[in-house]
This record gives sequence, C-alpha cells and structure tokens, in this order.
Amino acid sequence: MGEALISDADELREKAKKLKWNPEVQQHFEKELARLQRQHPNSPDYNVQRNYLDFFTIFALERYSKDAFDIAKAEKTLDKATLG
Repeated sequence: MGEALISDADELREKAKKLKWNPEVQQHFEKELARLQRQHPNSPDYNVQRNYLDFFTIFALERYSKDAFDIAKAEKTLDKATLG
C-alpha cells in the first residue's frame, strides 16, 4: 500500500496512545484502524474511515469536563440573547 496509508495509520495510532479507553473501545479502535490499513488511499471509503477514526480520537469517550450545568442560568442567557 501507499506511503500515505502508513502515515495516516501511524498518526492515528499515536493519537490513540495518549488516550485512556476501556478495553472494548480500544479493541474497536484497533479493528477500525486495521480496516483503514486494508483500504486503498484513493478509495472514497478510505477517507470516510480516516475521518471516522480521527473523530474517534478527537472526541474520545470517557473524557469529561468539570463544568457545572445550571439550566436556569442558561435559560436566562438564551432569553436575554433572543428576546432582548
């Protein structure tokens, strides 16, 4: 396969190493990464798979913010922004 194929897979693997996933998620990622490596880089499916895996690493599961959610405050802010 092409050089870009190796580069994409390596890049995604490096991103994944920095994330802490449970074993099922890690196994799914590896399965999907193997699927990417079997595809030709010029295939439309390759780009779909590449984007899926990139999304998978950017929006990693089990990553939470410490924000406090106040529905009443959000409602006031939205009302002020939309109603004036």
